[in-house]
Amino acid sequence: MGELVRSVVADLTRKNLLLNGKGSQKLFSPHSFQTAFVSRIESDEKDQFIQTRKVLNEMDLSHATKEGKYY
Repeated sequence: MGELVRSVVADLTRKNLLLNGKGSQKLFSPHSFQTAFVSRIESDEKDQFIQTRKVLNEMDLSHATKEGKYY
């Protein structure tokens, strides 16, 4: 599951449809996105993004924002 999610997110990022086209070495490295990350992201309350932010940081994607723009 983790690899499927990573692959889709990496592809959309390469196509400049996510993360303003800026990924990370971890995002583009096979098997770097743990299946547990999916559960952690899903556990966030609406509009809270606490676990999501932690996962993004672990994937070196701290530049991501809800609006898709950089900080």
